[in-house]
Amino acid sequence: MRFLSLLVGAILVSEALFAQTDMQLELSPDKVNLALRRTADGLLRLSGDSTSRIPAIEQTGPGVWRVRLERPFRYEQLPGLLQSSLDLFEIKQPYDVAVRRCEDAIIDLGYHQQDFLQTKSVACQGRDLDESCHFIEISFLKQHAKKPFWAGINGLLILILSGVSGFWIFRRQKSVSVPPLADDERLVGIRKFVIDVSGQQLIHGDERQALTFRNQITPSAL
Repeated sequence: MRFLSLLVGAILVSEALFAQTDMQLELSPDKVNLALRRTADGLLRLSGDSTSRIPAIEQTGPGVWRVRLERPFRYEQLPGLLQSSLDLFEIKQPYDVAVRRCEDAIIDLGYHQQDFLQTKSVACQGRDLDESCHFIEISFLKQHAKKPFWAGINGLLILILSGVSGFWIFRRQKSVSVPPLADDERLVGIRKFVIDVSGQQLIHGDERQALTFRNQITPSAL
């Protein structure tokens, strides 16, 4: 029972680790909403606008959100503000950014997260941006769950415990079980006497004598 308890415990731990990994890859819409709103607020304030209303954040597709800014902003300030906002809300997924015109959704500017993380700058930084309405759109890239190192260790542990528990149960059953004697093994001849091991009787010709408790014979004693 002790080995079985360890086996069940290892399985439960392994399942918990896999569940935790899956949860870490899920995006929280509320956190993305707050991160984009914080980014938009920072851009407007740096441009001298502290009163304009920020429209509601829109989710336009799986993993795609955008915020509408009708006032001009400085594009070179976007990458740092957006990354700091995502870090604040513990959003770790990689992403692409596109700055689209509101009227026709054409992309004016954009970059990949790694552009900023590796060089602290992005393409077209410092160039003039049309002062018309723009959407800041963030698209999170699909990230497949990777099996953690501990998941492999748990799998190995389960196999080891299964083997040990199976061997322990087999040995225990083997030690406590005594195989029944065949018909030809129940009678043991000693000169003119025959011992019925199964019936615990001493046979001499037609006479039978039951063995007493002290004289009982077991198969292992023969």
